[in-house]
Amino acid sequence: MNNKDHKSLLSIDIAGIKLNNPVLTASGTCGYGLDMAGLIDLNKLGGICTKGLSARPMRGNAPWRIVETHGGMLNAIGLQNIGARAFVDEKLPELRRYDTRIIPNVFGYTVDEYIDAINILEEGEGIHGYELNISCPNVKAGGESFANDARQAAAVTSAVKRLQAVPSSSNSRRMSAMWRQSPAR
Repeated sequence: MNNKDHKSLLSIDIAGIKLNNPVLTASGTCGYGLDMAGLIDLNKLGGICTKGLSARPMRGNAPWRIVETHGGMLNAIGLQNIGARAFVDEKLPELRRYDTRIIPNVFGYTVDEYIDAINILEEGEGIHGYELNISCPNVKAGGESFANDARQAAAVTSAVKRLQAVPSSSNSRRMSAMWRQSPAR
């Protein structure tokens, strides 16, 4: 069996996104995807779910960000990221060289911040879908996580669905939903 036949046996369609196989990176574990290029062949992945991206760059929390404890470790990175514009300009052109699907993880502290980030990402070519990090606090609703209130979760996912050209899914510890929006570009 040649490599092409092997790919077709493993291919899968999730929410309108055709993946070469069902293996995706977990958002954040491989940075923006290119961080792992020296360790694994990115062409062998079904998709890359990037670390979280916001409309504007964020520095994250000041050190100490990771502290070892008796029972494991505590992590408080603070969603540090380069921002959607830098991702489109610097990372996306490199990622497009690989035969894998690109699925940015997007977050915000208001519905408008999610929309701003996705509007910027939509200017780039080669994005196949979005993962929405709705575990962030909604600062306009008293700081409660979007995921803790079905109406808030619906507000952000509905707003994103109205403006985007590619599929998305919501990501939180309590909620997961996927839908078909339109074919990937």
